[in-house]
Amino acid sequence: MISLASIITFISGTIEAFLMPDNFLKIVAIIVTLISLYGHRENIKRILKGQERTVPFGILYWKSKKAD
Repeated sequence: MISLASIITFISGTIEAFLMPDNFLKIVAIIVTLISLYGHRENIKRILKGQERTVPFGILYWKSKKAD
């Protein structure tokens, strides 16, 4: 789920911005995160429904292919 990864990245970046003393950075991080969440709103709905497409990647993918 690439969308979930990018959403987590933006949110964690915003949290990290709040650890810095720069208020401008905090404001920019919040704005960019909100724009990102707005842009991913359809993907968020699919993730919540369990219908989001996944990228065939990683150990779990290859293990599931061996089981088939």
